[in-house]
Amino acid sequence: MTNLKLAQKAVYRARWVENNLAHKEEIEKHINNCFNNFIQNTSKMIDSILNRYQNLVVFHNIKTEDIVVTDPKQIKEEPKWAAEYEPIQSIDPE
Repeated sequence: MTNLKLAQKAVYRARWVENNLAHKEEIEKHINNCFNNFIQNTSKMIDSILNRYQNLVVFHNIKTEDIVVTDPKQIKEEPKWAAEYEPIQSIDPE
């Protein structure tokens, strides 16, 4: 029974050491990534510090009164829908 306990403790200790090593390697990787961003890409580092991220908007289709556009190239070229969100000139902004 004591041999089994010793083996269990040895396995537990080995896993603990492995997990700590993996954790330290992950921390080192992130530190190096931050350092590289500081040296090479300062704006990316500043955006990360300030939690500024760009959420991209993806349109899978655009529905108009008479058609549904599903082709990605046509969706990019379809500027008509943007006119609906332009300010109305006859309304005073104040």
